[in-house]
Amino acid sequence: MAQYTAFIVTPWILISSLLGVLLLLAPKGFPGRFLSVIYLLPLFFWKPEGPKHGEVWFNLLDVGQGLATVVRTQHHILVYDTGPNRSFDAGRAVLIPFLQRSGIHRLDMLMVSHGDNDHIGGARSLLKQMPVAQIISSVPQKFLPQRAKFCDARTRWQWDHVDFAVLYPPANTAYLGNNSSCVLKISNTKNSILLTGDIEKATEDYLVHHANDQLTSTILVVPHHGSKASSSIDFLNKVKPSVALFATGYRNQFKFPHDIVLQRYQRLGSTMYDTAKDGMIMLKLNPNSNVMQVETYHQKNQHFWQT
Repeated sequence: MAQYTAFIVTPWILISSLLGVLLLLAPKGFPGRFLSVIYLLPLFFWKPEGPKHGEVWFNLLDVGQGLATVVRTQHHILVYDTGPNRSFDAGRAVLIPFLQRSGIHRLDMLMVSHGDNDHIGGARSLLKQMPVAQIISSVPQKFLPQRAKFCDARTRWQWDHVDFAVLYPPANTAYLGNNSSCVLKISNTKNSILLTGDIEKATEDYLVHHANDQLTSTILVVPHHGSKASSSIDFLNKVKPSVALFATGYRNQFKFPHDIVLQRYQRLGSTMYDTAKDGMIMLKLNPNSNVMQVETYHQKNQHFWQT
């Protein structure tokens, strides 16, 4: 089971808090006991570092077999998909703790690609816990009585000098399950991310013919978790991702990602990461450099016996 646990990550805050607790529990009359309040103050006033102007911080969360991502610019937060709610609620167990630990207490936008449980399952818990300014989805009716908009391909906006563009689906089209997934491209001046939900070959072909000049992206969140029904050769030749991110569950029943799909990305020369092996994956995109900062949970938290 995937789960995200919040904890104190700054050593000086941990030390200060421990001193504060020890002094607070000290007997009355103990010298310096009144200092406990001062030592505990960092717990309440510490604020995590955030992106600078033009930067994009992108987190692909480890929610098992499903998809949940958090996109941050200097002053705005977007969540794209919320993971499953089957054996556990990814919204409550992973997404909300991550947001809280990051100092995030409201969202500017929630975008849910389509109606499959492994993408929409955690949305209910998230919406109960956190204010969301706008909801966009290919299944807006699933959020009633809350108001949600359809994610049609004409939607464009900019946050903090970062561009956001919905490439698919077109307005007034019938719901096609996986092939109605909202496709979102996020770009700063140097790099870009393409989020594709669970699109399959039919939608990939549509994008190749109708959004050809917008597909090239530095980072691709691999369609449909690496299913062999997706990641068609023509589509990948247009996207040309330097980095391919697979959102999969450890030993998942679908055996994603498929070997054929992995071979396609290998031939492209893409650097591949997989939440099943790497845990949460974080990328920082600097507007002044082509070099991306990539960090995985397992890399950051590696124990000496794993080296």
